[in-house]
Amino acid sequence: MSASTTPRTGRTLAGLTLDGVTYAVPDGDGTRVLLDAVDLTVAPGEVVVVTGPSGSGKSTLLAIAGLLRRPQAGEVLVGGEATAALSERRRTRLRGDHVGVVYQSANLLPALTAREQLELVGHVNGVGRSDRRRRADDLLDDVGLAGAAGRVPAHLSGGERQRIGIARAIATRPRLLIADEAVSALDVSIRAQILNLLVDLQRSLNLTYLFISHDMSVVRRVASR
Repeated sequence: MSASTTPRTGRTLAGLTLDGVTYAVPDGDGTRVLLDAVDLTVAPGEVVVVTGPSGSGKSTLLAIAGLLRRPQAGEVLVGGEATAALSERRRTRLRGDHVGVVYQSANLLPALTAREQLELVGHVNGVGRSDRRRRADDLLDDVGLAGAAGRVPAHLSGGERQRIGIARAIATRPRLLIADEAVSALDVSIRAQILNLLVDLQRSLNLTYLFISHDMSVVRRVASR
């Protein structure tokens, strides 16, 4: 597993630090170490691309960096705040305030329209009805889907569903965005569009950015932004 970085300047953002992070899983009579005392620093506003073959620990790294999983040893700092000893409630709040994640699959709720997918985020975070509807429409415009607000996932293409997933990831205005193989499930013809969207959002929002991929063409595109 390797990482490349490209610094950016701008407003003060949430940086990410992994300090001696270790994680292992059972493997027969022993254990398999996925992360072995990993150190990683993503400076505020920086873009870091992590690459490696399947099974090298990339998704485990993402889960720990995104506060979805605790390391078995080591420390994770988000925006300078150490998280290892935090309660689950505080970790959840910190994740909601600072971290957005784009997954390989958008995992949308099948009965909700594109707008309702995004309004749900506002509802969970206590945003008033009119404000969350306006915010949802703004997000749809940000990802180029203003005309799809009333459509359910079954009536959206794979690329459109992933755009909704991206809009959901930035709905809380996170300062750290993590993308886990965000385009690997898409047709080749759609990948460039979604990559360009991710790159454009990183620039316009000046996000701290951790991108995970095994595809070197993806790595080159993100690094060349």
